[in-house]
Amino acid sequence: MSKIADVLAEAGHDVTVYFPIMDELQRDKTGVTNKKITKVFLDAVPEVAQMLGDENNEDMKAMWTDSPNPIAMLSKMHNFTKCFQKTCEKIFGAQKINGMFRKKNFDLGIVEPFNYCGFGLLEELKIPAWIAAETTTGFDLVAQRIGKPIAPSFVPGATTTSSEKMTFFERMGNVMQTIAGAYLFQMIGNKEYESIHKTHPHIRDWRETLSDSSFVISNSNPILNFPHPTIQKVVPIGGITVEIDKSKLQLTEVTLNIYK
Repeated sequence: MSKIADVLAEAGHDVTVYFPIMDELQRDKTGVTNKKITKVFLDAVPEVAQMLGDENNEDMKAMWTDSPNPIAMLSKMHNFTKCFQKTCEKIFGAQKINGMFRKKNFDLGIVEPFNYCGFGLLEELKIPAWIAAETTTGFDLVAQRIGKPIAPSFVPGATTTSSEKMTFFERMGNVMQTIAGAYLFQMIGNKEYESIHKTHPHIRDWRETLSDSSFVISNSNPILNFPHPTIQKVVPIGGITVEIDKSKLQLTEVTLNIYK
């Protein structure tokens, strides 16, 4: 996300990046390098900061170190989901920041669909268009909402533990993991919007706003990724974080003379 912001700012756009903090230890690790970018921070909810900063919280540590098998992760999702729900409540309650955003009259919003509170905020701010930016090669739940084909019989799911070469039983497991993985993120979205609708009942369900994304940009490379069906709405931008020597992109004097 930070690299996308840097690229847009370098192209001359007025960019603002919103950082709702969950773990105070990560506050300074924004990844944003362009000094023209406006960075806005929302302090962490104390309960969330304590939960994520607690070195003795085995469930939270296990979320990042255990097997990516979503079926095994289901039992550990309560605290993780609660963190996003509490943070979303604070995002919608931050009247000063939200008022500042309204005055900016943004043309476009970009949200990572790992959680879905951001889509509700864009609608509340009446931003006319938005893009979903996947920092992985693709979330199965996002594919489901935008009409991208899901083919677990031969395409490994985002949270699966298999490769593209699967036995019959591995394919069955991939189907189950794909369904369970989508369910995990639905839990997050449902809990966030449960809180949003208490104070903002007019906000549409996250499934609708996610589906209405103008594009979905995906951190994938078609050459390196597993072969899979896709749609034109999905734009792969894998490699955007690779630094390029721009001096080598300039045409040589010989080439320029040919064009002349």
